[in-house]
Amino acid sequence: MVTDGWQAYAKVVRDNGIIHGSCWAHARRKFVAAQNVQPKGKTGKADWALNQIPKLYAIEKQAGEQTPEQRNAIRKVKSAPLIRQFRDWLDTSVAQVLPNSTLGRAVHYLAIQWPLLVRFLEDDYLPLDNNLAENAIRAFVVGRKNWLFSQTPRGAHASAAIYSLIETAKVNGLSPYDYLQFVFATLPLCHFADTRPRDRHRGVATLAVERDPADLSNPIAGTEGGLLERLHRLQRVMASRLLPSSLVIRRRLMLG
Repeated sequence: MVTDGWQAYAKVVRDNGIIHGSCWAHARRKFVAAQNVQPKGKTGKADWALNQIPKLYAIEKQAGEQTPEQRNAIRKVKSAPLIRQFRDWLDTSVAQVLPNSTLGRAVHYLAIQWPLLVRFLEDDYLPLDNNLAENAIRAFVVGRKNWLFSQTPRGAHASAAIYSLIETAKVNGLSPYDYLQFVFATLPLCHFADTRPRDRHRGVATLAVERDPADLSNPIAGTEGGLLERLHRLQRVMASRLLPSSLVIRRRLMLG
């Protein structure tokens, strides 16, 4: 999971055993803010950082279509030297900037997040940023003032579940409407088996879904309460970021 520096993510990571990386795009934005307040015509530390970060992205673009093993090799050969150079610059810069200045906040954010920012060198599946997830949630974030409060934790979990279902369908090239029709038509005929072992690389667990022969003979058997309970189980699954693998053709799971 790749996130910004919000500390609340630490509990999610700790409780679920998720591999956690920090977002280089968020780190970059802070240097953009520092560059914007520089005197005109002057260059400084913000410019140096903003010149280095795109080099990492250029390497990732080259490595993006490779196998995980090939991507790891490219990162070790090309990204690691840039990271070491960046670290040397950071160690010097931390002592030279005012902590409460715009540049100081950018430098100190980079220093605090550094262990997570360089985690991508250790795990082949971690991207440099979480832009994919942020772009996915933009569709409903822009309307958040219309639904700012869920009123109850249960409502918040329900919202998270439906957003996750819709965005997972979209990232896999499926029609959300058709996908939801399939989910809600299939769900009453399914029951959830035990959780499979966690995928170490992606921090994602999957659930096995099997047809219940008794339900097949009577599609509406146990509908009163039974369907509602299955929907609530799906909601709990989605709220904890687990997907029923037989219901999802998954290439990439949106982990915000």
